[in-house]
Amino acid sequence: MSHQTGITASDDLKEFLSHSRDGGYRLIKIAIQDERLELANSEKPGGTWEQDIL
Repeated sequence: MSHQTGITASDDLKEFLSHSRDGGYRLIKIAIQDERLELANSEKPGGTWEQDIL
């Protein structure tokens, strides 16, 4: 997984994304750190979409 800039995903991020395919996460935040894509935060649903948005 890379972008035109050459920034690649970390192994931890790749592992996380491969296990999160079935859903179960409401939010996944990815950040660039040291020229690598890293998982910055993830949140599981706390309720319905409407409840989580408010």
